[in-house]
Amino acid sequence: MKKRVLAMVMALCLALSLLPVTAGAVEDETTELASISDLVAAKDGTYDNLEDENYTTNAAHVSYTYYTDKTCAHSARDDDGQYLEGDLYWVKTVTITGINFGELNDGSEDMKKLQDVIRNGRRTDTSEQFKDSIEVNFVNCTFNQETTHFQVYKIRPCDVTKYSFNHCTFNQQNSGQYAITLNTSETAYNRPISYEINGCTINSQGRGINITAGTEQEALGAGMSSLPSVVVSGNTFHLPDTSESNMAIQIAGVWDNASLTDNLSPLITVSDNEIDAYVAVRVHDSMGNNTNDSAKYLVDFTENILLNGTLGVVADVGDDTADNVKEILQAIVESYENSGETSFIIPATSVSLSQDSVTLYSDTTSNTVTLTATVTPANSTDAVTWESSNVNVATVAGGVVTAVANGTAIITAKAGNYSATCVVNVTSYSPTTPSGGNDNTEPSYSPVMDVSDGGTVRVSPRTPSEGDEVTLTVEPDSGYEITDVTVTDRSGREVDVTAGRDGTYTFTQPAGRVTIEVTFAPVGGETVFTDVPESFWAYDEIMWAQENGYVNGVTDTTFSPNATISRQQIWMILARISGYNPADMAAARAWSISSGISDGTNPGGAVTRQQLAALLYRFAESQGHDVTQRADLSAYPDAGSVSDYAVEPLQWAVAEGIVSGTTAGTLNPQGTATRAQFAVMLYRFLAV
Repeated sequence: MKKRVLAMVMALCLALSLLPVTAGAVEDETTELASISDLVAAKDGTYDNLEDENYTTNAAHVSYTYYTDKTCAHSARDDDGQYLEGDLYWVKTVTITGINFGELNDGSEDMKKLQDVIRNGRRTDTSEQFKDSIEVNFVNCTFNQETTHFQVYKIRPCDVTKYSFNHCTFNQQNSGQYAITLNTSETAYNRPISYEINGCTINSQGRGINITAGTEQEALGAGMSSLPSVVVSGNTFHLPDTSESNMAIQIAGVWDNASLTDNLSPLITVSDNEIDAYVAVRVHDSMGNNTNDSAKYLVDFTENILLNGTLGVVADVGDDTADNVKEILQAIVESYENSGETSFIIPATSVSLSQDSVTLYSDTTSNTVTLTATVTPANSTDAVTWESSNVNVATVAGGVVTAVANGTAIITAKAGNYSATCVVNVTSYSPTTPSGGNDNTEPSYSPVMDVSDGGTVRVSPRTPSEGDEVTLTVEPDSGYEITDVTVTDRSGREVDVTAGRDGTYTFTQPAGRVTIEVTFAPVGGETVFTDVPESFWAYDEIMWAQENGYVNGVTDTTFSPNATISRQQIWMILARISGYNPADMAAARAWSISSGISDGTNPGGAVTRQQLAALLYRFAESQGHDVTQRADLSAYPDAGSVSDYAVEPLQWAVAEGIVSGTTAGTLNPQGTATRAQFAVMLYRFLAV
């Protein structure tokens, strides 16, 4: 009989030596990654037999702890075919370290060997023998999936009740698969399975982690003595951002029997992850089968960092999803989105200030200036903080800079890891004295002129003194008209201006230099775009869209007709056409979702021609338009490339004359829609 007690002690010491020193810290790992096939069992079927020649190799990668009061019989035989004698202790935990796994799926060689290592030679011919007995820990392992996803519960050699993955790497090459699937209940034995994924890296060409209630996305068994726990913390996700299917985490299944409430701890914790994907979390449509409020309290999201435009939480809602399911899924999404300000962190990528230098006076009553900080992206959760390099010269609070004493101070606005600065020079006020003057001469001030294209402005007198009446003669060029005349004093306050006859305006000169702003615009409000000549194929439609305020130019003089238009811009435009004026892009997105026009994903993404047709189709339907007209698309040679969801919208758009095909006689449904094409389709939809 083998001396199992000594083996147990040594194995326990080894297991403890492999654990992280503290949470988030990793012990230096000198063992090179090995294959699971490098582990060779002894004659008794175990991998921790001190007397076996393979013990050193095995012990470097696998260790066990045991129950001291539970034994079971050998399943291995000797060279003569006789069962080995002696009782073996019941395995409590298995720790597997530094193994580079091939694909783990039903029947694969690596899966068979992994199951054998976890059994460690014990008999498994009865379900009760190992029920609720084993926890499996993976440390510094690599999992390589090429065709299928790694369904962890299928390891299942000994009714494992908990799997932990610490500082592991998951690689998934299949764009349509998950890197790993966590089933929190197993049907055959009606028991929960818990998981921890900590400090891991998930590299996937498709999807990240799928968390579902059961092995068949069914409800947790009502008769279970305990509930599972899933912790996904401190991981890094690297996924594509090309499709809403590229989610870091998916939550699926029915959780009603968990009977969760807001007073109970969530079953799933997702915290401190860094996510670069299309969306961080997708709520699968199977969640719509939950009939009570449990699903709203299922997950706690905390401090997850979203990179490169990754969305927070979206619902998996298709065109054929029932309305009641949509409502349930959206309620779940909203509960997760509103679970806390730090659920999802969107870091700043840049900060800029409205001015990079400014001069203030220390001895005047108006000695302040307001700086505006612009953070990119606009929805960044990083708050702007302000500081002055010398509060004895200038202070700052909320962007308002106040002069204190003569000198120089640098004002800094910070957001996350980025900052921008403005140099503030504080000096004493010294009005200019005209050449040849004397101490009794009134100071005079030359104005700062800010005049747009389209006209000229003359000022009389050119250098007025305080109290002088100043006359502005404003003359627009042919085809232009005056739209605004504004005068501000040196503190930024508006000065009263009186409009006279024949294009003259007068005001009384205050103390200090003023700024005169005059704006001209084409007669009739039509903007002249230098990149849209009258010969341009969509000239009339672009002018119509601009005049009606639907699609403005990217600058005062350019329209960029061949540039792409984003989904969120379309949401904003359609919302305004419907009569709702969103305060910002977030409000426009919420409107598009509630109106059934869009699922709200990929707000900054470009829109294809078929997607644009689908958005207009759903908008028309939501506004009560007749959308029953259908055209035969077979005349177009590329009709077969139209996606299923876009067939009816394109049939309608062609029938209504909104889409007429390209100059090549094709629909080009997958082609990116341009700003000019959107203006044309909008014109045909609304004006024709």
